[in-house]
Amino acid sequence: EEPIDCGYTRTGHIQAATKPKHFKALQDEQALLARVFNHRVEIVPRADQRSEVGSDAYHGLLVDAQSAALNPAKYVEGLAGAASRSGATVVTHTAVTRVDRIPAGWRLDVMASGSSTAEPSVTAIDRTFVEARDVLVATDGYTTGVTPELQRRLIPVGSFIIATEPLEPDTAAGLLPRNRVAFDSKYFLHYYRVTPDWRLLFGGRAEFRQPDESTAERTAGILRADMVRTFPELRGARVDYSWGGNVAFTRDQMPRAGRLDGLYYAGGYCGHGVAMATYLGEQ
Repeated sequence: EEPIDCGYTRTGHIQAATKPKHFKALQDEQALLARVFNHRVEIVPRADQRSEVGSDAYHGLLVDAQSAALNPAKYVEGLAGAASRSGATVVTHTAVTRVDRIPAGWRLDVMASGSSTAEPSVTAIDRTFVEARDVLVATDGYTTGVTPELQRRLIPVGSFIIATEPLEPDTAAGLLPRNRVAFDSKYFLHYYRVTPDWRLLFGGRAEFRQPDESTAERTAGILRADMVRTFPELRGARVDYSWGGNVAFTRDQMPRAGRLDGLYYAGGYCGHGVAMATYLGEQ
């Protein structure tokens, strides 16, 4: 309804088997998707996988041509603009430090933590509390002791990404010949895609310690080594950008939405938040 300009395109996705037994699991998944959901995906054996991904690191693929991709940062920006046009006030750099029940609903103590962005859809806050009839906690991988019952149900896990310099178009096209998005079958997986300006984005769970001032540099080195193992032809490619943040896992790896101690909440997307947060937010 909003036609958000976020690079949305129905590329399809690739799930790559990193072990032979993982390829058998992909075949089982294909059968399950067809039987239970009437959803058709394609199995690509190792001998043919270079038609989809330019790497010999895998033992076959599952390809789902219906999947889509977008630029998450542009999507979030577009959602903020849409919310603002609908009458919402978006406030950044402002922490909720306490949530208490009051007769009319809730009181949230807040504390500004720095200057806000200049985006027109974003506003600064000049008070120490907000009163609200309802509260939706959508903090996911950044849930704190302000909502302790939710915090103990969500496990924050760091996810990190690097972006190479712009590659030669022929080189970039050889990595993912059909321009799909891809991820592998490791428990702590890698995921990657080629951007419109011919960079390779390559991400994964590069480390599990608390972040510090050296996190971006350390994780960039780890991910670059993993990228080169997957695509040896990128050994000489420069990494231009590195960043990261938290996703949230639940113990059974299923997302949750509902009410907890009277507060609405949604979270625990386990790395699938672009689709699931949108869907559960609407619910």
